[in-house]
Amino acid sequence: MKSESRNPSDQKNDNLTGTQKALFEKAKAVVEENMSDPDFNNSVFIREMAVCKTVLYEKLKALTGQTISEFIESVRLKQAMYLLSYPTLSVSDIAYDTGFKSPALFSRSFKKHFGITPSEFSRRKQQSKATQPGQSFKNSGGCPYSSLYSDKFP
Repeated sequence: MKSESRNPSDQKNDNLTGTQKALFEKAKAVVEENMSDPDFNNSVFIREMAVCKTVLYEKLKALTGQTISEFIESVRLKQAMYLLSYPTLSVSDIAYDTGFKSPALFSRSFKKHFGITPSEFSRRKQQSKATQPGQSFKNSGGCPYSSLYSDKFP
């Protein structure tokens, strides 16, 4: 049984080799480029990464602790979390913009991942902004739910 964590969020990014950083950044970029495509899946991801499925799975699992599907979903959910901080965007629009096939699937995935519904997250985010006038998201130290997210995605 290994006692050390393989999740980069538990390590300093400096501990990753250049190859590991490059793979992670490319994987994230591929998902981001295909973010709104609901048909973007493991097969397309593997083809875009131009790496053997087994090798990609093993490397991604070692870097993130996630399977390919979990990684794709976590990148999408991270973007959704960011978009939910804008009150002008609806949960449905965000669901489709981040590649989920339906708002119901998006809501279930979001709640499973973060323990809160997208609507509730958005409402709390707006309340948080209202109680901290003049403090932007960027200079506030980040999202109040970052601790929920940090262990899920580097």
